[in-house]
Amino acid sequence: MSWMRLLLTLLVLGAHSLALAAPACSVASSGLQFPGYNRFNPVPTDITGNITVSCTGQPGEAVGYSVQLNRGNSSSYTTRSLRSGNATLQYNLYTSAALSNVWGDGTSGSAAVQGNLLINQANAVARHPVYGRIFANQNVPAGSYADSITITLSF
Repeated sequence: MSWMRLLLTLLVLGAHSLALAAPACSVASSGLQFPGYNRFNPVPTDITGNITVSCTGQPGEAVGYSVQLNRGNSSSYTTRSLRSGNATLQYNLYTSAALSNVWGDGTSGSAAVQGNLLINQANAVARHPVYGRIFANQNVPAGSYADSITITLSF
């Protein structure tokens, strides 16, 4: 009889450990602020920022995730647009310093960034650089140009 009680106790403890909370993740960005654009400069204007993914959960737990960026003011990922009133300044965001993959949602030739975090001491953090480029030779009026990009984190 006592071994059955021990077996039931082990089964109850095992079921309890399966009911642990799922990992929780968040995403943050410091934003990108391009320096002043000179329409007479034949060289593109480049900048780098960061997107940070943070996850909490049980130590030793692995979390796979995807970071996607939307099109912002633009109708496609081919070129994004910074706007100042009716004027637009063409730019884009990339996943690497080579500027070969447009950071998007994985559609229309864009790429989402994939990652895996191993949670240690109940949390884990990963930083992903964002590479921005304003294309050269754009004849635009002076102004304050902006775009708003939504970051989506799936895990």
